Amino acid sequence: MDDILFRENIIDGIRGFFKDRQFHEMFTPTMVKVPSCEPNLEPFKVEDKYLIMSPEYSLKKIMALGFENIFEIAKVFRNKEQVSAWHKPEFMMLEWYRAPGTWEEIMSDTEALFKFVGKKLKIYDLSSY
Repeated sequence: MDDILFRENIIDGIRGFFKDRQFHEMFTPTMVKVPSCEPNLEPFKVEDKYLIMSPEYSLKKIMALGFENIFEIAKVFRNKEQVSAWHKPEFMMLEWYRAPGTWEEIMSDTEALFKFVGKKLKIYDLSSY
């Protein structure tokens, strides 16, 4: 039960972080007609569609419509990969885009995100940051 609530708190923290910074949460399709062009990844085929391996392509289409700061926490699927305690065929992925933005700003987002969620979960002493 604690694992489920811990995961919920992480997701709440991620959403809070991006919402505080005026990012828009997107909800893209989980099944698509054409799989991603990832030569080292194998998609799951479900009848005539595919489960996404990442929300990247759908989010980039949304950016092309003029949205600048967006994020999604998506269920994604990877087929025919070794299953272990750290790797499952179905998992959650956070993807975000900042436009305009430099790689330094995205690195800053990453650092701030970990600090924000760590503080929310009370798992790190962030007083020295």
